[in-house]
Amino acid sequence: MKESEVQKLILDYLRLNGCLVFKVNNGGVYIKSRDCYMKGPIKGVPDIVGLTSKGRFIGVEVKVKYNKPSAEQLSFLAEIKKRKGIALVAYSLDDIIKIKL
Repeated sequence: MKESEVQKLILDYLRLNGCLVFKVNNGGVYIKSRDCYMKGPIKGVPDIVGLTSKGRFIGVEVKVKYNKPSAEQLSFLAEIKKRKGIALVAYSLDDIIKIKL
């Protein structure tokens, strides 16, 4: 399964469970008219962010197979946890189903 497919499953599940979540497009973008590449705004921001139905911040970094999160991603997730939010690396929908929303 592709990472984008896992992200969609997770987004759908979280929304069905009352979360207000969205996909963050934090990667760089090539701008053809300027013939340049613009970097993303902040390194490490999780793929999915939002609020649970109880108002807790949630951040989910989605990976597939043997991919590992970067140091920046792990650091950002740690900061979310430090501030009492929910933060995790998810390799499948099962990883999300296990958490208390």
